[in-house]
Amino acid sequence: MTDFADLGAHCAEPYCHQQDFLPFECDRCHKEFCLDHRTYEAHNCPYLDSASYNKQQVIICPLCRSSVHLLPGETENAAFERHSNSSACKPEDYSKPRLQKCPVEGCRERLTEVNSYQCPECHVKVCLKHRYEDVHPCKEWKTRGLSRASYRGPSGKAVKKSPVVGGNSTKVAGGHGNRADQWRCRKCSLINNGDVTTCVACGYTPVGRQNCAVQ
Repeated sequence: MTDFADLGAHCAEPYCHQQDFLPFECDRCHKEFCLDHRTYEAHNCPYLDSASYNKQQVIICPLCRSSVHLLPGETENAAFERHSNSSACKPEDYSKPRLQKCPVEGCRERLTEVNSYQCPECHVKVCLKHRYEDVHPCKEWKTRGLSRASYRGPSGKAVKKSPVVGGNSTKVAGGHGNRADQWRCRKCSLINNGDVTTCVACGYTPVGRQNCAVQ
């Protein structure tokens, strides 16, 4: 028992003096009390009727989010009852602010100051995943003739994918060549000519082009 004698504090109420390991300090008389005597009325706080303390005490109404000042000798519950029954309490005027959602179809990301991005072209605010012009409904991007089929290289600039056309010949990046000499980039899927060792779009250099040859 001696190991716990210094823990907590004894209730300041003279008729109680119970040891409490988690005592409550009165914000008016600054004495420590147990759970049963923590309220002003329970320990007969000498500052209970002090108007100066009541003017400093304010509660927030959970219905209308208005500030409610406590009257002299008034408890928090009594102040809430008084305010909620008055015409000053208007819950219909209070609405929680709703976070804007990313406008991209199918995206449920809520936009905050941290994860939002405003497109410099169309000035639409989107999430970071859809910040590029080709993945969100950017009108300025479409007016310049670019489409969602475009993608971005390491420099951040949009690059048009070369179409794969059936037949004996295929249009590839870096010029024209035989199909046997062409190789497909594993990173961006662009078909490159056989005389280039690095993808002209994304800069990827394959370990062995024989593994990337178009079949």
